[in-house]
Amino acid sequence: MPTSAKYGGVHDAATILQCSDKTVRRLVAEGAIPAYRMPGKSRLIRIRLDELEASLRLIPSGAVSSRAVAMSADLGVNVAAQVLDVHHERARIGAGATP
Repeated sequence: MPTSAKYGGVHDAATILQCSDKTVRRLVAEGAIPAYRMPGKSRLIRIRLDELEASLRLIPSGAVSSRAVAMSADLGVNVAAQVLDVHHERARIGAGATP
């Protein structure tokens, strides 16, 4: 027998994610968290609480920050690779290698 989905409001999602209501609203607006509106209630947002974990993404390990990746997307160039090159060059120089 299938279990029924549990829905919550913005505040419930914020509590689960340990962030502010405003952050949840922003993530919903960006499409990062799927949300639903109740028919006839244009301001009432409902979020499937079991979908919250599925909407989170793993942060990759390494030296590339999300800001560098975002800059890469905005500029249309591979800034993330450039940041890695600088990071590796600094590590190489710091290890005693000649430039």
